[in-house]
Amino acid sequence: MSARGAGKDCLFSEPSPRVCKHSGPCGRWMLRMSLLSPLLLLLAVLAPPVEAQEPAQPGTAQSGTAQVSQSRIETLALPDAKVWGQWLERDRNLSFSARTTSNAREDLQQGGLGQDRQAAAWLGLAHSGAHDLRLTYERGAHALSGVRQLACIFALGALQEGTESVLIQLAEDPSETKRSAALLAMLATGRPSLWRWVEERALDARSRDQAAARAALALWQRTPDSAPHEIGKQWLALRFEAARHYGLIAGESWLVYSGRMLADDPGFLELFVLRSSARIARPGVRDLLLGVLQKSTGPERLRATVRGMPRELSRLVDSGLWEPADDLEWRLILDEVELYGSEAFVPELLQRGLTRPGIAWRAAALALRSGLENLGAFAAEDLAKLAVPVRIEALRALGEAVRPGSLQRVMPFVADGSAPVACAAQVAAMRLGVRSAEVSVRAAVDNAAHRLHKSMLVELTRVIRDPRAAGVLDETLRNLDGDLGLYVATALTRDGSRSARERVRAALNAQPPLESERAQVLVAALARRPSTEDLATLRAWFPTDPQPRSRALNLELASMLAQLSDPVVLPLLQAALWRDDFEISMLAAARMVELGGMTALRDAVLSPPPRARSEDVRRVGYGLGLWGGFTELETLSARLRHNSGAPAVQGALLGVLSTRTH
Repeated sequence: MSARGAGKDCLFSEPSPRVCKHSGPCGRWMLRMSLLSPLLLLLAVLAPPVEAQEPAQPGTAQSGTAQVSQSRIETLALPDAKVWGQWLERDRNLSFSARTTSNAREDLQQGGLGQDRQAAAWLGLAHSGAHDLRLTYERGAHALSGVRQLACIFALGALQEGTESVLIQLAEDPSETKRSAALLAMLATGRPSLWRWVEERALDARSRDQAAARAALALWQRTPDSAPHEIGKQWLALRFEAARHYGLIAGESWLVYSGRMLADDPGFLELFVLRSSARIARPGVRDLLLGVLQKSTGPERLRATVRGMPRELSRLVDSGLWEPADDLEWRLILDEVELYGSEAFVPELLQRGLTRPGIAWRAAALALRSGLENLGAFAAEDLAKLAVPVRIEALRALGEAVRPGSLQRVMPFVADGSAPVACAAQVAAMRLGVRSAEVSVRAAVDNAAHRLHKSMLVELTRVIRDPRAAGVLDETLRNLDGDLGLYVATALTRDGSRSARERVRAALNAQPPLESERAQVLVAALARRPSTEDLATLRAWFPTDPQPRSRALNLELASMLAQLSDPVVLPLLQAALWRDDFEISMLAAARMVELGGMTALRDAVLSPPPRARSEDVRRVGYGLGLWGGFTELETLSARLRHNSGAPAVQGALLGVLSTRTH
């Protein structure tokens, strides 16, 4: 067999236990190439026979390739001119290294990649110099479709050498998409002959590809007249996807790059620190939360206070020293109380809520759940005279506990003309032990054509902490598919269902990835008491693209990882540590101690950033003394050669002295 035939044999053969008849360098090369078996097997199956090609083993092509899934890149809307300019500028800073090859091959070997990720891996390999895949890319450019076909065409341009003839062939293809992609790939080669080829088409008014050639030249040269167009969008998006997973952006990995962008957003840092400050059992943390509650605004300070000091919050409201500004803040606090099961810690808060007409029934549901019986005079009001949303809240509250007259007040609404009201009444009756109501509830959830089907499922998720409601949903979940099934699975996951958790995790692991808004809801559910498998899924999502639409998702992921002491969020905490706001800075310091011990805080105060002022160093030193005591004060003093006037030492001394007040 010729050397050329031997090369093809090694390239397209599936590795097997037998000894390769090509010894020496070829044998070692074959072992390296085996990492690319998912890519090679797919294209070998699609391509025409090749001389001396060894057939793949049965089933290997099916198992080794990624499943075909919808492409997010293909369905991206064309950006406006401003965003297009940002994409062009971002593209200048993309680069690839030797690590690109190993990382991309490892992912392809593991399989399970969606179309976009698979295409990104192929393009990353080409940018890192995978010339041995030239023939593979040629076949993919002809045999594949969609984003993967474009990736192969763009990869031919990224290889830069040995692809002139095939690119010219593609540029004369009947398919407009292939021709437009080939024009961009020609420019990517940097070869003068191919540049002239594209320029001639751009100047030829009779050429069918004049507009595409002009658009390609404007994109590549980043001229002011570069306008958004479909092939250019996919070129920029694919290159960014490849750099994000396998290359560098502005010389940084995606984790470092996106983490720095998040850290540069002061608003994000504040929200992140507040949300991740829950359950830090260290002196002074509750004082810091109290300061945030009184000085700041916004919902996150309320969530942090409910999670970090529910008992103290309840007493503050009872004493009149502080109370929510309006019904919206009341509702947010009560929702957080219910989410974390803190009803027993806030009796005074609930009693005060019972006196506010706008949220009285909402507070009543939690009060009954915690064992409070005296609901006040409002509890006897005529439900028929209430607005529909309030009536639904009243029915939910009445279903919390068996009390004299509760069932008689619920039953008139089980056949109400309003679906949400009828569902709330039937579920309340079921919770109060009415067998016929349970039959009606199950009939509605088991029949997708039932007029109350969706409304009943939604109502059951709203009272999912009731074992009866959770039981009905758990039994129904196996027959629910699509968005409705995922909605129910998300609610059950928050409630602790293991089978539902598997479905939520599978949705987050699916390709292409969910949109940020949908993923954020699933992440929030999976972050409640996560398993080892859950953590792997959640870590793979962080950080997502640091754009405004992804802010809530990044916030949810970062705060969850911080509470689990994952070191990936340490740079965010370090950035927040040097903020001017005292409470936010100290809460970040407390979380750093939880994550990395006193060493993390000591290293920070000994190596402050260049922009840190003496008062900033003194503040961080205060945290070191507050939580490290005399031991840390003496260690710090020795490290700074017993300079008692150093801001860090001064702060540490104040922190030590402050512990006498706790």
